[in-house]
Formats: sequence, C-alpha cells, structure tokens
Amino acid sequence: MLQDESLDEKTRAQYYDIIENETNRLQRLVTDLLDLAQLERDSYPMTKEPVVYSQVLEDVLYRLEPIARAKGVTIESDLDFDLIILGDHDRLEQVIGNLLDNALRYTDAGKTIHVKTFAETEYAITEIRDEGRGIPKEDLDKLTERFYRVNKSRTRKDGGTGLGLAIAKHIIERHEGSLHFSSEVGQGTTVTVGLPLLPDDEFDM
Repeated sequence: MLQDESLDEKTRAQYYDIIENETNRLQRLVTDLLDLAQLERDSYPMTKEPVVYSQVLEDVLYRLEPIARAKGVTIESDLDFDLIILGDHDRLEQVIGNLLDNALRYTDAGKTIHVKTFAETEYAITEIRDEGRGIPKEDLDKLTERFYRVNKSRTRKDGGTGLGLAIAKHIIERHEGSLHFSSEVGQGTTVTVGLPLLPDDEFDM
C-alpha cells in the first residue's frame, strides 16, 4: 500500500507511524513473553545484592515524573531509606515501573498517586495507591494472569502487552515476597508489595 503513488505525504506518514507502533508493540510482546518463559522455568537472570529499597522507587519516580506532570497527575511519595533488602535492583525497578505505569494509565488529570514505603515486622512494604477508576472485586484475583484485561472492550493500544503483572508477580515471588491488590470501583486501587528485609547482621553498607 505504501507503494501506491496516489498516497499523499500525510497519509504515507500516518501509515509509517502505524507500522512503527505495531513493530514496537510486537518487540515488547516478544520480550515480555521471553521474560515470562524464563521466570516460569526459573532460568531468568537475576543478581541479588543488598539494595536500598526506596532508592529503587525514587529512580522510577524520577523517570515517570515528567509523564505524570504532562498528564496532570500528581505523585506524592513518603519513602523510608533505611529499608535494606536482598534483591536485583533492575528487576525490582521493572516491577515498580510496571505498577506505577498502570496507576498512571488509569488515573485521570487532577488526581493523585500516593507512594509509600515502610517497615512492617520483617518486611519492607510498598503501597502504591491511586485515585483512578478502580477494579471490580471479581477481577482482582485474575490481574496477574497472562493477557488478562479488566475491561475487555479496551484495545491493545490502551495498555501494554498484558504480561506486565504476570512478570511482576514472578519477580516478586523470586524475591520471596508478596503482591496484593485491593480496589473499589470509582475509588481507586492500592497495590501492596512486601519484600523480606535483610537482617542487620547480613549486610555492611
């Protein structure tokens, strides 16, 4: 079709944009499928070391702040930098990035996303609470299933590959942690991540 000489430059440019977007989407899908396959057979490359956990969140927040600002969404954070865990910084950043990206995607302008880290017994806890559209209770337990979408009417352009939360769940499990969702339709969603704290006698920062 691009070889059709009757196409004007504007239409041709639109077709090129469509092709580029579809190519990028397919690349993300292939990458996510490979990541998920490796995680499911426990061959996913992961390097664990003592990590200042809240630094992971701060790195992600720094990267996403311009996107939130452009959308008119405020991100408020309350981070405890005394939390040390044994983890893979890049993989944990991948998880937090996915969770915050979801919160941004479904939170409208003028609303706020609240991010907090704190210690609870022997765990570092992260709460990401948005003021978005919320999720029906019957969907909460299915969120980490591959390709699951809460709103079946949404097109693939409205979201990611449908594998991000499945990957996040596996990465958290590889860190012996937990991932929990709570939500009320019209009131927003809270995602809670729990990761084991590294005992004081096991690290020397």
